[in-house]
Amino acid sequence: MAIPTTRVAPFRLSLRGMLVLVAAVALAIVSLTYASDWWQIGVVTLVLLTFAAAAIVALVDRGGRQAFALGMVVIMTIYAGLIAYASLQTAREFNPEFRGQGSLPTSRLLASVYERFVDRTYVDVRTGKRLMNFDPTNSPPIIRIQARRVETPPERQFMQIGHAWFALLLACLGGQFARSVYCRRAGTREDLR
Repeated sequence: MAIPTTRVAPFRLSLRGMLVLVAAVALAIVSLTYASDWWQIGVVTLVLLTFAAAAIVALVDRGGRQAFALGMVVIMTIYAGLIAYASLQTAREFNPEFRGQGSLPTSRLLASVYERFVDRTYVDVRTGKRLMNFDPTNSPPIIRIQARRVETPPERQFMQIGHAWFALLLACLGGQFARSVYCRRAGTREDLR
């Protein structure tokens, strides 16, 4: 006698899921392009709210949704732990993962994207005007210009926003994996509507 089995359908992305994905990618591109304190606050708040919602669903709900939420919470916690661990390993006042000197693969990827993306210029400290073609090593000694280097977008905000987006991406992948493991074990197919 054959044992009946149910096949678990492969991952499918609904129209709603596709729209959310496109909106998230567009928002990620804009937030990284115009990285600032406000974008950093907004994206990190989004990640924290997503984490809180996933933790509540992981505790209260059942089935595939609970598995998805639990997978998200586990991955986000591991990722945040890895970033925090990097700052404990150095005696510096800043976390190297947020300064392009990190050892995580996501930090290295963000640093390489940042280097292709950044606009480094010099600004006159007194007037605040941008100095075109300014080279601090070849400035005439008679004319002393007090200049400071400005990076657009700022590296710290760019890296922190990038890590927040990676946390969401990895959490969604982890949630999908946890849900597929649950559905395979239960022998069912559940949608996340």
